[in-house]
Parts: sequence; structure tokens; C-alpha cells
Amino acid sequence: MTKTKTFAVNAAILTATSFLMSSVSMSFTVYISGKIGPSGMGLYQLIMSVYRLCVTFATGGVGLAATRLVSEEAVSRTGNTSKAVKNCLLYALVLSIFTGVGLFFLSEHIAAGVLGDMRTLSSLRVLAFSLPALSVSSVMSGYFTAVRRVIKSSSVLILEQYIKISLSVFLLGRIGVNGLESACVALILSGTAAEILSCLVMGILYFHDMKKHRVPCESGESTGILHRMLSIAVPVAASSYLRSGLSTAEQMLIPWGLKKYGLSENSALAEYGMIGGMVMPVIMFPAVFITAFSGLLVPEIAALRTKGEKRRINVILSYVFRFTSLFAVCVSGILCGFGGDIARLAYSDSRAAAFVTLLSPLVVIMYIDMVTDSMLKGLDRQKSHMKYNLTESAAGIILTLILLPFIGIAGYIIVIAVGEGINFVLSFRCLIRTTGFRPPFFDAVAKPMLAITLSVLIMRILQRFIPTSALSLTLVIILTVIVYLFLTVLFGSLTRDDGEFFRRSLK
Repeated sequence: MTKTKTFAVNAAILTATSFLMSSVSMSFTVYISGKIGPSGMGLYQLIMSVYRLCVTFATGGVGLAATRLVSEEAVSRTGNTSKAVKNCLLYALVLSIFTGVGLFFLSEHIAAGVLGDMRTLSSLRVLAFSLPALSVSSVMSGYFTAVRRVIKSSSVLILEQYIKISLSVFLLGRIGVNGLESACVALILSGTAAEILSCLVMGILYFHDMKKHRVPCESGESTGILHRMLSIAVPVAASSYLRSGLSTAEQMLIPWGLKKYGLSENSALAEYGMIGGMVMPVIMFPAVFITAFSGLLVPEIAALRTKGEKRRINVILSYVFRFTSLFAVCVSGILCGFGGDIARLAYSDSRAAAFVTLLSPLVVIMYIDMVTDSMLKGLDRQKSHMKYNLTESAAGIILTLILLPFIGIAGYIIVIAVGEGINFVLSFRCLIRTTGFRPPFFDAVAKPMLAITLSVLIMRILQRFIPTSALSLTLVIILTVIVYLFLTVLFGSLTRDDGEFFRRSLK
């Protein structure tokens, strides 16, 4: 199988997996929000903000390091992929065990002094046990991505999601949701058990794969694997530590700012939970089609950079930018036109529906920024990426402190918009300077915006004559996409060469 076909197959596998998992996760989010309400979602989001910070400390950029090292070793044919993975696993274990022990023994201080809510204590202690398993799994997942056999890691992710949801439904059914603390513990315990079991399965698949696919040595012993691993992981880790610390601080300041604005504790948690736990999942759900192949870009770009194939990198960049922007503009238009209906059907909450519509224009820069970040990592520009993330997080904290006590939830929306804009501008400028790429904004963004605007207007008129239901809304959205594709071809944003590219990839 050629490299292009391998990439296409792996992208298809990851896309299907991500779509399945995100669909199930979205349905599960709707189920959970119905069970514990916006206040419960807010408490759960507070717990997860600390957990995300701990995950960052536990992994320390090791997933990216594993992907980059294994990809580079495979290109140079040194036969040292096993040594690269072993170094990454040792690094992951040391970091994750240290972080897990720290979280367990400091959980009471975090719950009382940082989060200001002792209902989070038990959940934080349970989360500590999941960190080693998650960190080790990230290394093995990075390995499977690098060797282009993502079907194995994708299968494990599906299994993990199934275990987590099944246990959550079972435990919530057993203990009920009389208290938000017990409900959060049930959710956290289910996720921890799923992480540990999936890590065991991932380990079995990894050892089997290493025996079956040994890379023959052609160019002698590779040197400096530990140094190379640290040169990749440490900058990413430093960036992630600082950004996650700032992001966690920002997340904790949001309920504080809303209370300063005049809301009660439960109301502040409800507003926070509505945006973070209900609105953002709807906004980010279609991103599964972006995250699937953007992760695969890292080893592909890293391999091309190792070979010095700058022209090939720019060709890939051109296709990726155009297809990503075409997709992002379509999603943004659909969420703007129909996102309110989607949120009302999912949550029966008119405020959540209004915020989905309000945030929909950000989709374009958010989705393009995801792919840009992956390209920068493959181009060995993780240090620049670190600076941009820190700038975004610092701006978020400053704006949160200034805006939320005075304008409430509107300030939170401004914080999200400004942060995403800063990160996108800085990252995309770095990509252009590194590669010399000239983005075709008129064909890839302006024309598609006109196409999706016309498509949504046509379908909104048609929708007036159709009773609103989940089925009718789905059909209207599908028709909108069809009209959009027709108009992008008519306007020249999609060409015959693009169709040939897709045909060859599918074939």
C-alpha cells in the first residue's frame, strides 16, 4: 500500500472512530445534563479542570515525542523504534506516578482552598489512579499513529468509551443522583476504570505489534534518542504545564467572576456548566473530522521535514488548508442557522441554544487553528507553539478578571473569542513564515462563506413549511450541505482536481 493510500485509510479509520465516539459522547453529555442539571455540569467541569491540569503534568508531551521519534526512526531505518518507545514509557511512568501521588495527597487542599467546594474531594482522589494508565496509553497511541496502524488504538478508544458510559449509567442508576457529589464520583470512577482497562488492552496490542512488525536496521545505531525525546517533550511539557496552569486558573475564576457579578453559587455553577459542559460540546462536535486527520499530519510532516522535502510539505499544506476551511465554513454556517434548533432539541434550554448561535462564527478560526497546531508540531516549531498558547492563556486570565465581575456571562463569551483569535493569528503567521505558504483566503474562505449563507437562507425558508423534529432538522441540514457543495463547485472553490484527489484517495 502506498503512503498516500495508507494516510487515506488511517484518516478514514480515525474519522470514523472519532465520529462514533463523539456521537456517543455527545449523547452521553445530553443524558448527564438531564440527570444532574447545569449546576451538576458546572461542578463536574470544575473537577475536570483540575484533572486536565494533572493529565498535562502526567503526560508531559510524551505522546507527541513518541509519534515524532518513532516516525523519524522508521524513516532513517535504524531499527530503534523499540528503544524510542521504551524511553517514552519510562518518562511517562515517572511523571504520571509522581503527579498521581501528588493529586491524591493534595486533593483536600485543592478541594477546599482552590476549588472552594469540598464536594469535589472524593472525585479528585479517584482521578489520581487514572493518571499512570492514561500516560502510558498516550505513548502507545503515539506509536500506532507513527507506524500508520491506527486501527488498533482506535479500537481501544471505542472500547474505553463503551466501558465508561456503561459503568456510568449503571452506577448512576444504582446510587441515583440525590447528591451532586455522589453523581460526580460515579462519573469519575467510571472514567478511571475505563482508562485502566483500556491501557491493559493497548499494552497487549503494542507488544503483539512490535513482534510482528520489526523495523529492519539499514543505517546503523541511532544516537541520542533520550536527548531527542527530551528536546521534543520538554518544550511541549513546559508549554502545556504553563498553559494548563493558566487555563485551570481561568476556569476557576469564571464561577468566581460570575458570583462577583451578583449570581448565587448555584447560578454561577449553572452558567459555567452550561457554556463549558453543554454549549461547547455542540460547537466542537463536528471537529471530529478535523482532529482525526490533523493528528496524522504530525508524523507525515515530521518524516517529510527529515527528508528535506519542503515542496511536498507546501503541497500538503495547500490541500489541508482549503479542505479544512471549506469544512469549517460549512459547519459555522449550519450552527449559525440551525444550532439553536439543535441545542433546543438536545437540552430543551433556550439559553444554551442562543449561545450556540452566538459562538458559531468562531468555528472557522478554531478548526483551522487545530490543523495549524498539528502542522507546527510536525515542523518542529513546538517552542513557538508554546509561546502562543501562553499568550492566549494569559490574555484569558486578564480579561476574565476585568470583564466577568462587570458584565457577567457576556464577558466569558468575549474571553473565548479573544483567546481563540490571538492563538489563530499567531500560529498561522508562524506557519506562513516557516513554510512560505500563501493561503488562498478568497477561494477557500470568502467564496465558501457566500455559498453557506445562501444555502442556509434557502433551507431556512424551506424549514418554515416543515414541522420541527429531529428527523426533519437532520434532513434540512443534509440538504444544506448538498446545496453548499453545489455552490462551492459553481464558485470555483472546489475544482475537478479536488475531485480527482478524493477519487484517487478513496480508490
